[in-house]
Amino acid sequence: MDDTPTDPARLTTVVDYHTVGSVFREVLFPPMTVGIFLTRAGSTLLGLAAWMVTALAIALVLMRFDVARTTAGMVGVLTPVIVVIVLNSLGVFNRRGASAKPLRQFHEWLLAVSSRGMGLDATHIVAAHVDADQALQLQVSDAWLQQPADKRLCDLSQWCYLWSWSLASREGTSAVRIALRDATGQTVGGTGPHGGDEVWLGE
Repeated sequence: MDDTPTDPARLTTVVDYHTVGSVFREVLFPPMTVGIFLTRAGSTLLGLAAWMVTALAIALVLMRFDVARTTAGMVGVLTPVIVVIVLNSLGVFNRRGASAKPLRQFHEWLLAVSSRGMGLDATHIVAAHVDADQALQLQVSDAWLQQPADKRLCDLSQWCYLWSWSLASREGTSAVRIALRDATGQTVGGTGPHGGDEVWLGE
């Protein structure tokens, strides 16, 4: 449902993702460190080792039933891959609550930006949830609503940037939808009708 008002006098601004990204890039994409490299390398090697062990076990079982070594090896290598693909297509690896992952990521990045004094204050978001249309519903504080309009538009643009990367959607910024509500539930701002390319605030 589109909550964008039709009043042409509303305050709007175009989200400059490049400018916002130049400020937040180090928070969202920290430079590679030895610890990060070792963690990623360890995860890759662990997965590779599990695959090789499984493939070897399957091949040994098949060879006990007089299956040719070449055939057993090929079946052993391909079987784990095929099983994972099939299970993934069936949604077996989609954990309960996986739809909340973007919201958790948004919250983590918001806290990281807030802790570095980069302009955003996490306490201005009283509550947040994602609706069935993947729109981020934010209840903002009364203190935030009292801030100058330019500051609120800037904050909303930055929230759009964080939500965009949290979604990591192939639809790009058109998939970024945010609705702001006050304590009474009234819509006081959000993204425009075409997604996160434009944001607006109520007077």
